[in-house]
Amino acid sequence: MKTITACTMDCGDACSLVVDSESKSIKGNPKHPFTNGFCCKKGSQYFNRINAKDRIVTPLMKQDGEFVPVTWDTALETIATRLDHARIKPETMLHIHGHGHRGILGMASSLFFEALGSSTTYGAICDNTGITACMRDFGQLDHNDPQDILNADRVINWGRDLTRCSIHQLALIHKARKNGTEVLTISPGGDGTPEFSDINIIIRPGTDRFLAAAVLKLYLNSGDLNPWTLTRTANWPALQGIINEHSLSELCSTCEVSTTDVKTIYEWYVDTGNVATIIGWGLQRHLFGGQSVRFINALALVSGNIGISGGGSYYNISSSRNFGSWKHLLKGNNQATAPPAANCSFRTSAQH
Repeated sequence: MKTITACTMDCGDACSLVVDSESKSIKGNPKHPFTNGFCCKKGSQYFNRINAKDRIVTPLMKQDGEFVPVTWDTALETIATRLDHARIKPETMLHIHGHGHRGILGMASSLFFEALGSSTTYGAICDNTGITACMRDFGQLDHNDPQDILNADRVINWGRDLTRCSIHQLALIHKARKNGTEVLTISPGGDGTPEFSDINIIIRPGTDRFLAAAVLKLYLNSGDLNPWTLTRTANWPALQGIINEHSLSELCSTCEVSTTDVKTIYEWYVDTGNVATIIGWGLQRHLFGGQSVRFINALALVSGNIGISGGGSYYNISSSRNFGSWKHLLKGNNQATAPPAANCSFRTSAQH
């Protein structure tokens, strides 16, 4: 029997999968516009991992410095006893929610520990910094349809190694390049970006905001600014003031990118045609990482490439953004916060 479900792995592609439980095969859903009939090797090997001989299927408890198998009753009773003891002073419990998988059932732990009154964390070490930055810039976590990148004349990729993540976006980039789209990649190097890039520019890690500011500096120096865009942009004078505080040489020195390369990036943005900007999921994992995302978004906006086909700033789309919260669902209100997006599959299946 074939079933359509969604991959629960921590990956931005959020593939729609066709699972054949009889033949134990998993393939990408050919009817899904982004998955487009193929998935990565990890997705296709779910059954092999579930049935692996070395898979741990029994609780292990540490005794005398070693992990030994125990029954589920023993493990659950031990956990419950310790949690009950901690509930005497619940703020001593700290719940940290990770994303080993992105299934919606993964949020159950947040609801559970919230009911216990435990402490929790604020923010995240992964993509939330960039998500918050984009929401502050654009009002919501959304961007051009992934397939719209085929309409770009040029793509400027800020640090996303598509050979190691988002194989479907890489497939779109390959298709776009066959149609004449050029790709410029900015990264620290040592990755697979030369495979799909026409130009590679090396940057000092964590300094992307300085490079984006340097390109914006060239916009200010040339006066090549669109008044229509700026009058519809909040806080442009404040951003302009920040950029004017630094010289071009100072900005270039900080990010260790030559003025020649900065001018190349500027020319890619200012030339005729539409430019799509891709932002990687690594540059925000530095101090002031959110600022780096916002400066890149500002550059995409000032260059006139926000709100147009073939443009846009691609950071992230939350694959569960149309689901209500767990509290919302438990109260019996099953209306989602927004209608489902056609280009997104939702992770609803539990990972085994």
